[in-house]
Amino acid sequence: MVDESVTVTETESPYDFDGIWKEFIREYWPEILRDVIPNLYDAVDLGREAEFLDKEMQEISQQLYGENDLVSKWYVDNLIKIWLKDGREEWVLLHIEVQGKGGEIISLRMFRYSCLIFLRYGKHPAALAILTSKRPKKEGNPEAYRYDVFGTTLEYKYHTLKTYEYRNEELLASDSPVHIFIYAVKMAVRYRKSDDKKLEYMIKVARLLKARGWSEERMRVFFKYLEFLMINSGREYRYTFIEKSIEILEGKKVKLMTFEEEVREKAMAEGLAKGLAEAHVKTARYLMGLGTMTDEQIANAVQQTPEYVATLRQEVTV
Repeated sequence: MVDESVTVTETESPYDFDGIWKEFIREYWPEILRDVIPNLYDAVDLGREAEFLDKEMQEISQQLYGENDLVSKWYVDNLIKIWLKDGREEWVLLHIEVQGKGGEIISLRMFRYSCLIFLRYGKHPAALAILTSKRPKKEGNPEAYRYDVFGTTLEYKYHTLKTYEYRNEELLASDSPVHIFIYAVKMAVRYRKSDDKKLEYMIKVARLLKARGWSEERMRVFFKYLEFLMINSGREYRYTFIEKSIEILEGKKVKLMTFEEEVREKAMAEGLAKGLAEAHVKTARYLMGLGTMTDEQIANAVQQTPEYVATLRQEVTV
């Protein structure tokens, strides 16, 4: 029985989720906008392909942290050029940050990046911070950066998505891939030390999508993120998840071979092939010795080409 009372706020994972968050944002940025910045989502021309400015963001990060940029490796930084329907504004920069526990003050980081993006492009970005854990109280408001220096003031606000504020029931009731992904990540972190429980939750999410009537293609795209969340589990658990995924997608059971089984089968196949090859040689040479068959007839008898038989005949006569 799956325990739905579990919530995750301050729990940290023993492995890095930056990669999966970055890939998820690349795939589902429109859905993220729809859920968090709906007015921007309505303005975006989804018929035009977004441009992910990874190289440019890395250069901006080096401006902020120097050439030996180790600090930015702790974060997920995304800078995306998206096109709008409104002809008056050809494109807008979307800056998305993902941050968990630790690190520097998120509001200061968001403000610094906004300034550097403006210096580079002459455009202010629409910004979003995805917070996967509560920030320390001493940081103040994680949704805005403010300063007041003898009456010189500034307030920089940006959008936030606080994944820790969602209740599990709320996430499971949603059809949004963003909410379902948040739930899957929370469960993967919560049960990071229990492969059995983590597998149970990933399969549960897969079955939930099937019950929601998601298309096979839509599920296949999402399942790769569930499979990634099993990456630190034992090999048999990852194989089981893949098998169950195929069963859910295609309605048929499969049994994947383990690595050891694949090696053993390959070795058997190679041994059989070697044995057959040796038998073909012996048979062909025997038939040549009879002197009653042409090379083409011998080739048909051993299921080889006449050229193969001719080569063997040359070896015999040498």
